[in-house]
Order: sequence, then structure tokens, then C-alpha cells
Amino acid sequence: MGTTGPFERVAAIARLVSESDGFNQLIIFVIFIASVMVGVQTYESMEHNEVVNVIDAFVLGIFTLEVVIKVVSEGKKPWLYFVGKEWRWNNFDFAIVVLCMPMWGNTFRGGSVAILRLLRLMRVMKIVEKIPQLQIIVMGLIGGLKSVGYILLLLFLLFYLYAIAGITLFRNNDPFHYGDVLTALNSLFRMATMEDWTDM
Repeated sequence: MGTTGPFERVAAIARLVSESDGFNQLIIFVIFIASVMVGVQTYESMEHNEVVNVIDAFVLGIFTLEVVIKVVSEGKKPWLYFVGKEWRWNNFDFAIVVLCMPMWGNTFRGGSVAILRLLRLMRVMKIVEKIPQLQIIVMGLIGGLKSVGYILLLLFLLFYLYAIAGITLFRNNDPFHYGDVLTALNSLFRMATMEDWTDM
């Protein structure tokens, strides 16, 4: 039997930490803090507040620590963090951490503040990774999106049939709304969405 080296022991500890309930609950708590901070930072008076900046740095530090622990937990195969079974979420986490680092400074020039806010907002999406029930719902929604094209086709066919019927029945009385197919489709869409439908 070969002896376990110090690196393997550190990797085993990192794996235990990353898979522990306490660590995951800490990350969920930090995600909630990040969510609150995203709202707080929408107030201009809080943009350069020292306490807000410290909390933001704390949140970024915890997320960075999470990435480091997960990479170390892969032992001598750290690339498995990027290509393993959770590669989508891991790459998402890594991208958020790297892009939120203060080292970028004014790289994005005038839009840097807006981009930074959007990246901070993306931290909130980490909650989906940590709560399995939310993952199931998100995956269900993504699966359902595959059928959206057929639903849109069915809706278009219904609108088209009613547009032709509207032209046949109402063109003589209301040529402004039912003069041709495109106008009739637009009129039906306005009524379906109730966008100024009383004008019709």
C-alpha cells in the first residue's frame, strides 16, 4: 500500500468540505446576501458606501473560496472541475468570479459600472445550483422551450384562419382594420393582447 501524500490529504479535506451540508448552507446564505446587495447598490447614494463595498468584497471572497475548494477537491485532476459532471455550473461560477474581480478596473470604460452590476446580478442565479428543486424546475422549463416553436406555429395558424375570416366578414365595413392579411393579423394581435383594443 502506498502512503497518502499531503496533496491527496488536502484534496480529500477539500472534497469533504465541498460536499458538506454546512458549506452548501453557507454558500446559500452568501447568495442571499449577494441578492440583497444587488438591490441596495441600485441606490446611487450606496454605490460608494464603504460598508457596502466591504460586504461585496466578502461575498466575492466566499465565492472565490468555493471555486478554489472545488478545484482542489479534484486532486491531481483539477481540470475535472471544468469538464466533470457539473461542468456547466462550475464554468458559470468560475466566469462570474473572474469577471467580478476588481483587477479589471476600467477595462470596459464607461459601461464598466453597468456591466459590473449585471455580473453581480448573475450571482443570484447561483441559488439555482444550490437548491435541487429549483434545478428540476429550470430543467423542466428548458425542456418545455423545445415545444414553444410548435405552439407558436399553432397560434400563427389560428390567427391566420381568423384573419381570413375577419377579412371575409368585415372588410367592407372596416377596411382600416381588415383591409388585407397583415393588417388583419395586426388587428387580431392587438385584440388578443388588449393593446388599445377598444379603438377597434
